Amino acid sequence: MNTQNNQPGNRLAVLVVLGSVLLSLAAAAPAAEPQASISVTVVGSGRVQSNPTGLDCGVGTCSAGFPLGSAVQLSAAPSSGFHLSSWSGACVGGAQQCEATADEDTRVQAEFASGSSTPKPATVPLLVSFSGKGRVTSTTPGLIDCGATCWTSFSGGGHVTLAAMAASDFVFDGWAGDCSGTGTCDVALTSLRNVVAVFKPRSIPSGTSILTIANSDPGVTQGKGIVRVSWPGLEQEKVCDTDQCDFEGVPNGVRVKIQTVPAANTEFSDYGDACTGKALQCVVILNQDAGVGTGFQNAGALTTAFGLNLTRSGGGAVQSVPPGIDCGANTGCRAAFKPGLTVRLTANPGTGYAFGGWTGDCGGTAACAVSMTVSRTVSAAFRAARDQLRISKSGRGIGTVTTDPPGIACGSDCTYSFRRGTAVTLHAAPNSKSRFSGWTGACTGKGQCSLTIAAPAEITAGFDRCAASVLSSFAASATRRPRRVSLRVTLADRATARVRLLRGGATLTSRTFPNQTAGAKLLRVPVPSRAAAGKAKVELRLKDICGRTRALTRTVQLR
Repeated sequence: MNTQNNQPGNRLAVLVVLGSVLLSLAAAAPAAEPQASISVTVVGSGRVQSNPTGLDCGVGTCSAGFPLGSAVQLSAAPSSGFHLSSWSGACVGGAQQCEATADEDTRVQAEFASGSSTPKPATVPLLVSFSGKGRVTSTTPGLIDCGATCWTSFSGGGHVTLAAMAASDFVFDGWAGDCSGTGTCDVALTSLRNVVAVFKPRSIPSGTSILTIANSDPGVTQGKGIVRVSWPGLEQEKVCDTDQCDFEGVPNGVRVKIQTVPAANTEFSDYGDACTGKALQCVVILNQDAGVGTGFQNAGALTTAFGLNLTRSGGGAVQSVPPGIDCGANTGCRAAFKPGLTVRLTANPGTGYAFGGWTGDCGGTAACAVSMTVSRTVSAAFRAARDQLRISKSGRGIGTVTTDPPGIACGSDCTYSFRRGTAVTLHAAPNSKSRFSGWTGACTGKGQCSLTIAAPAEITAGFDRCAASVLSSFAASATRRPRRVSLRVTLADRATARVRLLRGGATLTSRTFPNQTAGAKLLRVPVPSRAAAGKAKVELRLKDICGRTRALTRTVQLR
């Protein structure tokens, strides 16, 4: 019987506990993660999809929301008979994938063009040879090191700087071909370039010598060639169109130009003996009889190249060494390079951005080096550097804080990660019964709060409750011993209270209670002996910290 009688009470207790738990969970729930959108426009025939999922765009424009500042991988899939021509907007380049960052206004366009693929950029060869004994190297490692590596090629029209170093029994006599002088040689690869370094013996006797040309592929048909020889004072250049030619009476100590002339669909292979390298000419200075070997081959070796296709997200640029990739604007993101050449890519973030890493044929965040043994695809991600601005509120008042540009509406959303370098202005708005008391933290004072985000920042907005605006009632009572009037009132915030005892328009007594804090207050005022028993009015006048006043009266019976 007792159990049955207690059932309603038990149920009520359970409901109270459950309600408390739900309220606790609601209070502990984290604030919703700020969202940003990525908008993709597809031009031509193809699709763009995202990872994480959310975007699946055909022709036209679509958008989806992602956590603010998150990395979103976009993949372009051309329709049959089309290829990805280029990305633009927050992605730049022509690789199939691009990493975009979900920022406040991220827009990407993928353009698909008809055809199976984008034509590979043409490469420009640099051919180097030298005579005598020495070495020619490029200031950029890995391009030219002749002896062993006497040619390179890449697209993009970059520059290569060459230096010549003579062996101990030779001296550098200077450059020939597409360079001159005796300093370093700076070559702009806007077209085929031939550079010759001339090393001459330290000791050169007077007289003449015999120069022998040994041509392993003489002739004027494909895969063959001839050799022309000339020197100062020679009336007519000499031609070698057989497998060996001996030219007598060549003056010692003068520059002798050896010019190779490949037949149609043929290219020069390399030199031997007194000349080394691949340039179409070599210049020798004789001090004794010497021989120069030449060879020719079918065309193709110098023009074969592998493509490097780069895509980057907005907020930075990527350059390559050797030159070819200079992907800062919407151009310079495709290049081709000599087979086997090592290409080094460097990512340079713009102001307010950080490098997020490589994908494709490179990974991580260090400098990227790819060997051009096949065509390569690389993507570079740049992400806006963000710093969190956190707003808190103090005081008994009620108000909201908002930002321009939008991000914080506190209220509910009191933190936001702004892009580094963003100029942010905060606005404090108290409700009708509160006042804004000022900023502390990264802003101070009561004026406008403006700051440029350069690091995480915290700001507190103070709001005071206007006690006079909130005051609606008080209780008053009179006692005989001791003879006094007591007021009970609850203050919403700090205020000064003045109590007057009135009868017939005259003030019997008054008392001021300065700087009262918030909460329940008991205010006592002695009744003067001259005041007869009977009814009287008690006036409570509040002046609060907002500068507002309110007066309320009650009637009491004096004893």
